[in-house]
Formats: sequence, C-alpha cells, structure tokens
Amino acid sequence: MPTWAYIFLIMAGMLFSLKLLYVVAAGEALPVTGGAPFVATSRDMIQTFLNAVSMNRWDILVDLGCGDARVPRAARRHANQRTR
Repeated sequence: MPTWAYIFLIMAGMLFSLKLLYVVAAGEALPVTGGAPFVATSRDMIQTFLNAVSMNRWDILVDLGCGDARVPRAARRHANQRTR
C-alpha cells in the first residue's frame, strides 16, 4: 500500500476519534447544562450593531435564537429614537 494511503488512514482515524470524543463529551454535558448554554449579548455589542445598521421604525428585524429578546427590544428603542 502506498505511503499516502497510510497517512490518509491515520488522519481519518484521528478525525473519527476526535469526533467520537466530542459526541461523548456533549452527551455527558447535556444533563448538566440542560441544553445549549445561554450567553447574553453585551450592551456595547448591541449598540455597535444598531449604529452600523440603518433601520427605521417599519423595518423588520429577525433575531434567531434571541433568548431574552435583548436585541429586538434594543432595536425597537433605537428605531423609535431615530424617528423622533
């Protein structure tokens, strides 16, 4: 068998092992965390985003996986301040 085939098989085995380790670790962490962890977006990051995007009161903002709806509420306040 050529050398490149051995290298490929070793690399594929290592990648498979890492993926298997990830699946096992995620399975162990799921009962502890109860699902995906909640990470709040900082106010500075939200303000930077809103200043960079030109939105008015009638534009639609879709925030997938918004958690506590911090971004849509800030966007509503930001749009209302711009129209005044």
